[in-house]
Amino acid sequence: MGAMKIRGTKRAVFGEEEVVGALERFQDFLERNRMWSYGALVVLILCVAGFWGFRSYAESRERRAAETYARISVTFPDDEQGDAGKWAALVPELEKFVSEHSDSPVRINAWMDLAKACFNLRRYDKAAEAASRAVEESGPRSPLFGLARYQLALIYQEMGKVDEALAQWTALKGDSIKGFGREIEWRLAQLHEKKGDYTRATEQYEAALKAPGSYPPAPLLSEQLASLKTKTPTPSFPSPQTPAAEVADKPRS
Repeated sequence: MGAMKIRGTKRAVFGEEEVVGALERFQDFLERNRMWSYGALVVLILCVAGFWGFRSYAESRERRAAETYARISVTFPDDEQGDAGKWAALVPELEKFVSEHSDSPVRINAWMDLAKACFNLRRYDKAAEAASRAVEESGPRSPLFGLARYQLALIYQEMGKVDEALAQWTALKGDSIKGFGREIEWRLAQLHEKKGDYTRATEQYEAALKAPGSYPPAPLLSEQLASLKTKTPTPSFPSPQTPAAEVADKPRS
């Protein structure tokens, strides 16, 4: 038992000597490379200061962007279909904001509001451009992505760009935006009807009646579906042909 204790003590002493020796060697290294050590310390301090400085600067810029956008937002008309002059005055303000705050998350809201302003002014090309930028810059992970795409789909449909609108509504259907299921099916039905694909339009109207949501109301969907069915051509079957022999056997007058 005593031997085991002695061996254990030796191992402990040996470990302490190793630690002390390592510290001495490290101190000797620092002493011999004092300038290098000081330089590394300075670089480390500058890196930390630069990181916090950049972060502080970024946060300051974001605060300024949010404050600027808040000042613009209070000038929005209460009625979306209200005074055209107010919407027209907003357009250059919003255009200036998106050009000056290219790295701000608030920029997505600005693109969407610019699209809304141009849409209300019936400047559909500019509205589509702004909504497209909102879709591109938000990305699928953004909570605004679906709303931006919804806005773009409405603009394309208003412009009469059927195929472009179909693409956006179809993508929205895949995204399964909560609360918009019925409207998406209804919009798809309208577009297929416009293209003359009555069979597909009928399927979409029926899907809209079954889909969750309150808009459009079920009576309107039923009425539009019934109207569509009057446009659907009834299949016609060829009348039976009179056999040639029977014709030949008929007496001629």
